[in-house]
Amino acid sequence: MERWRCIFPKISEQQIEKFIKEYRGDCLVLSYSGEERQAIKESYLKNRGVVAKIMDDIIGVSYEDEDRIRDIIDEMIETKELKKAKGYVMESKKAKEKRRKAAKKEAEEAEKVLRKIEANEGTSDLKALIQKRQLDRGSFFDDLAAKYAQQPKAKKKKK
Repeated sequence: MERWRCIFPKISEQQIEKFIKEYRGDCLVLSYSGEERQAIKESYLKNRGVVAKIMDDIIGVSYEDEDRIRDIIDEMIETKELKKAKGYVMESKKAKEKRRKAAKKEAEEAEKVLRKIEANEGTSDLKALIQKRQLDRGSFFDDLAAKYAQQPKAKKKKK
């Protein structure tokens, strides 16, 4: 496990938030730049403007970001960088509301799982330590038995 952690260090929430901020680029200026803008454009073209699929494709996006994503798409349509797609224009309010409800439900479930993981995090390290010691103890007794136990004598074959 130690070797694994040396190769792949534990990732914190702050690191994820920092990555998402860098990925989005400068969101304070209306001309959104960066990787996210390009990803939105590619996803829009790939999914023919279907917002639900676009939201699934973009890294670090939640239902709360939908208006921001739509603003970026609208800006690209205005500048003729993208053409209006049927899936984008014809989306119903019902579909948008259904997507928001599903996202809220998913967020609540994720919060429950996170609380459960945080509660067990301290005990999981302890469990791993106990299991490692039990394995070490078991191998120690096996070594003792191999060293000091009498070996059964080989039976002689009758002729």
